[in-house]
Amino acid sequence: MSSLPARQSKADEWIERLRAASTRGAALDAVWDLRDDAYDFPDEWQRLTAVRLLSFLADQLNQAADDAIAWDQFGALVGNALAGARSDTASNWDA
Repeated sequence: MSSLPARQSKADEWIERLRAASTRGAALDAVWDLRDDAYDFPDEWQRLTAVRLLSFLADQLNQAADDAIAWDQFGALVGNALAGARSDTASNWDA
């Protein structure tokens, strides 16, 4: 009787897909794949804390060109995501 090999996290693959995404759909697919990976492999994601994520995000924003993206849209998108994740009503999205 052969057993199936253990599934492994594909986080690095999904992150590369997100980096390469040139459409909303491709970015969205990569983000959902990352979310699923975090759910399926929580041990692989232990180091990802809010402080660590926001620190790396701030560093990337600091390096970004003023015309790199639509900043008003970016701010609204990230702000809404953070507010939703922090709210008491976000429990339906918890793993």
